[in-house]
Amino acid sequence: MGEVQLVLAVTAILISFKCLLIPAYVSTDFEVHRNWMAVTWQRPLCEWYTEATSEWTLDYPPFFAYFELGLASVAHFFGFDECLVISKTPRFSRRILIFQRFSVIFCDILLLSALYTPSALHV
Repeated sequence: MGEVQLVLAVTAILISFKCLLIPAYVSTDFEVHRNWMAVTWQRPLCEWYTEATSEWTLDYPPFFAYFELGLASVAHFFGFDECLVISKTPRFSRRILIFQRFSVIFCDILLLSALYTPSALHV
C-alpha cells in the first residue's frame, strides 16, 4: 500500500469514527465556539473582543476569529442561523450539534487534502 492509499484509508476510518460519535457527547467547547461564531457574525470587528453577553468571550488571536467568521458564513449559507444568535444562556439543538460536528470533519478533510497533495508527497 502506497503512502497516498494509506493516508486515504486512515482518513476514511477517522471520519467514519467521528461520524459515529456525532451524538455521543457535548462539552462546553460547543457553546464556546458557537458563541464565537455568533459574535463574529453579529458584531462589527471593533466589538469582537469586547462583546460580553455570554461568559464565553472571544479570547483567541484574530486569525482564529476570522476562522470563526468563516464558519459563521458557512452556517448562514446552509441555513444554520440558530448557531449565530448571541445569547447569555447556552443554546443547543441537534442542528447546532450536527453543524459543528460536520464543520470539524470538513476542516479535517481540508487540512489533510492540503497536507497530502500530490506535489507535497513527491518533494
